[in-house]
Amino acid sequence: VFVDEVHAIAADRQLLSAPDKGSYGTLTELLAQMDGISTGPQQVLVIAATNQPTILDPAFLRRMEPHVHVRLPNIFERCG
Repeated sequence: VFVDEVHAIAADRQLLSAPDKGSYGTLTELLAQMDGISTGPQQVLVIAATNQPTILDPAFLRRMEPHVHVRLPNIFERCG
């Protein structure tokens, strides 16, 4: 399963504003489903991408071990 722009659904719950409680419920359900994935008989690979890793919820990050950080290419790598 690949989730792009995961920060849209997995932002830190402490950063959410009061009117954005829908996002809180979405994240809570996502975390519950991720717990269920790890206890099933078959393995599921979950890959998530974001360009805003600093706003991700700590509980989400704990469930997404290991983390792979891909740095931006430099000018020579872009032209190569």
